[in-house]
Parts: sequence; structure tokens; C-alpha cells
Amino acid sequence: MPCEKIMYGSAVEAEKGRGKLEADAKRTGSIGKSWKRLNSYKCRWCSGWHIGRANSLPARKTVPTPAIPSTGQLRRKLKRITQKLDCERKHRAYQLGKLIEADLAAIRTENELAETQRQVAGMFLG
Repeated sequence: MPCEKIMYGSAVEAEKGRGKLEADAKRTGSIGKSWKRLNSYKCRWCSGWHIGRANSLPARKTVPTPAIPSTGQLRRKLKRITQKLDCERKHRAYQLGKLIEADLAAIRTENELAETQRQVAGMFLG
């Protein structure tokens, strides 16, 4: 049994039709503010798509504004950042110290090798 309402073939067509009805209602003001409640829905009797009014307005989805941090929060954040940077600096200094020690050990080993070679050369050529 076909409905007496205007039937649309798909949800997309019904949404386009709803958009046209809303635009016309806003432009002419013919139906007051009830255009805000227009919905497209699938009919359970004819399996077509129609446009009708909902009994209540859709819930507005408000995006919460981010809270402004307090001075205490900012101070604690600055303290955490400072501590993290201090730890990184200490770690870098430790790594540089190990690198310098390794370089000094290599230089000492090369000097010992050169001294040993001189001593050996002095023993045989001497």
C-alpha cells in the first residue's frame, strides 16, 4: 500500500530533498521554525524514504572548550620539563665522559705501543 507522502528512492535523495525544504523554509519563513525538526526516514509500510518532523529537536553536540591551565599546573609542567632536560644533560655528560675516557685509553695504548717499539728498536739497533 503506497503512502500518500512524497517518496524518495534512497536516503541520499531524501536528504537532498530535506535540504531543499529547509532552504525554502528559511528563505520564505512559511513553516516558522519547525524546519529544524525535519528528518528523513525509511517508511515501514512502503519501504520508501520520506521527510517528516521529529517530535523533539536533535541534541546539539557542543565541543567543549579546552580549559585554561592554572598557574600551579603551568609551574608543575615547567618543573617536569626542567627535570627531564636536566636528566638528559646529565646523561649526555656521562656519555661524553665515557667517550673521552675511551679516547684517552686509546691514546695511552698508542703511546705505550710507540714506546715499546722504541725500546725494542733500541735493543736491537742500539
